[in-house]
Amino acid sequence: MLVGISIFFLVKNLNKENVEGKINQENQGVAEKEKLNTETNNKIKTIEEMLSEFGGEILEQVNSDTYYIKKDEVIYTAYVNDEIVEGRIVPWSGVASQPAVDADGNINIYTAEELKWVADQVINGEKNFNGVTITLRQDIDLGARKKEDGSWEGNQWTPIIGFLDELPPKEDKNSEENKETENPETPVIDESVDTINENLKRFAGIFDGNNHSIRGLYINTDKRYQGLFGISTGTIQNLTMKNSFLNGGMGTGAIVGLNGGKILNSNVKNTEIKGTAKVGGIAGICMSESWLENCITSSTSIISGGDYTGGIIGYANNNSTIINCENEAVISGNNFVGGNVGIIFYGSTIKDSINRSNCIIGEKYVGGISGYSRSTN
Repeated sequence: MLVGISIFFLVKNLNKENVEGKINQENQGVAEKEKLNTETNNKIKTIEEMLSEFGGEILEQVNSDTYYIKKDEVIYTAYVNDEIVEGRIVPWSGVASQPAVDADGNINIYTAEELKWVADQVINGEKNFNGVTITLRQDIDLGARKKEDGSWEGNQWTPIIGFLDELPPKEDKNSEENKETENPETPVIDESVDTINENLKRFAGIFDGNNHSIRGLYINTDKRYQGLFGISTGTIQNLTMKNSFLNGGMGTGAIVGLNGGKILNSNVKNTEIKGTAKVGGIAGICMSESWLENCITSSTSIISGGDYTGGIIGYANNNSTIINCENEAVISGNNFVGGNVGIIFYGSTIKDSINRSNCIIGEKYVGGISGYSRSTN
């Protein structure tokens, strides 16, 4: 069953300058609303008022919005206007630290430094963790924060991606740089995104968020395949990404830039996601046979890109499966812009999925569920 619940703005037959003006106007409105909500929250939930509700006492102020508090001999981390979570969660220092490995070869992650070590192993070509389960044992703070002027600052995250040699990627005759985007009447499958057989570094294990969250991710680059995981052919599950900022090239998504595996039971909250093309709230690009299920992007997230932009996935190749996913985020792009998927190709399935966004902006091919579909399912 295909479900679409959407009130959206369909911007058609406008030149690029008019579309960009609409996008900037809408994003400005969202930012002003977010600022007003934040100011309201500040009035009703200072750290003192959070403590009056939760109990405990302040042990240490970590930064402008983070405190360690103690209650009943247990240490918690309090994020002003947000939440209080158990454990002393230390913002990422920018370095890596090797985690412990259990008798079965599986890994437990307790700190941001340990998460960075996992990323570095893939980036450096040491291992892709095939057959290994990596489990988050507490929330992770990668340290990025939004400043009062709306910009972000923090240690930049390098996604789990890389090429095993220094050769440039092969030319893609169907890429944005080599095709006429002004006349997108006959979209074709971009074979360059089927990179399973290319010499790429990728995560191939199981990453279990264990119902914990990762906040403060900061990426600002023009490189392709950007996300917490740049490329994944494994399984990522039970994870929430929140309070983060990503600005990347082609194939940008909060959890995975280029997905060739499974993403299950995962959410994106209060996050800004930008890219040049193929941009999604959960994954930028899904390769053939990829699978997303029970994933949500929240109304406090903003997703913007060029062609192929979606609340869940920007670009879904043949035989992709999207089940029980929901988008609430504001979405803006050029051509092929959808509440759930920007564009989806042959043999793919969207089932029991909902778009609740009240704003989807694009130029050509804009839809509540999919901007453009070549799938019969």
